[in-house]
Amino acid sequence: MKFFRRLKPLSWILLSLVAVSIVYFLVARFWPKTNVLERVYYDWTHSNPYVKNRGQLREFLNNLERVSYEQIPDDFRRRTGMNRRAERERIKRQRFYAVTKKDLYKKIAGSNRLMSIVSGDNQYGRHSIFSDEKFYFHINPSILYRFIEVQNELEKAGHDRDGIRIISGHRTPGHNRNVGGKSESRHMMGDALDIKIGDIDGDGMATREDKKLLLPILRRVIGNSGGLGVYAMSVHIDARGFRARW
Repeated sequence: MKFFRRLKPLSWILLSLVAVSIVYFLVARFWPKTNVLERVYYDWTHSNPYVKNRGQLREFLNNLERVSYEQIPDDFRRRTGMNRRAERERIKRQRFYAVTKKDLYKKIAGSNRLMSIVSGDNQYGRHSIFSDEKFYFHINPSILYRFIEVQNELEKAGHDRDGIRIISGHRTPGHNRNVGGKSESRHMMGDALDIKIGDIDGDGMATREDKKLLLPILRRVIGNSGGLGVYAMSVHIDARGFRARW
């Protein structure tokens, strides 16, 4: 007890930080599904800046490991349906990014994290932030550039740039089938995003008014070189290279 009484305030702060760090480590290590806790831990222990321009995004992607289709482990390709003949012919020329669980918490577009881009069947929830297990995905930077441009346009108009959120990016063939995606889905090509419409106008609710604010900006940014699909309170955008609307 005398030892603790002699500690100065700074020492107490340092001890508290060490104790919190140990708790985060133990819980995240032995309770792999704690994504919220792991996200807090990652932000506390790493620089994780908000991504607001192409330069930041380009630097982010350039620092990731790149692999060819042939370099992806057989069990991963088999489990995700990437080895089926029809899909294989379509995607085997793509270059994929190889990331670990820790990478998934990095911000890639605005405050959206890499986890929102990676196909949902990667099974990353079974692994902790300290795992070296590799996950593979493909994304066309062009579609992320457009998302950031939409955010910037929202901000210029006086709206909340974070009123939109990425809910789906790349899909493996297996995941695309599981969610009822079309056989020619642009998500499998890595150049499509599904976006959730939130409280853009700052009135505390996500309503049709928010949707009305967003759609003109999306039409202008996507133009005649991509697809735009409008749903209840979400939208699909892609960079297919020609105009498509639904």
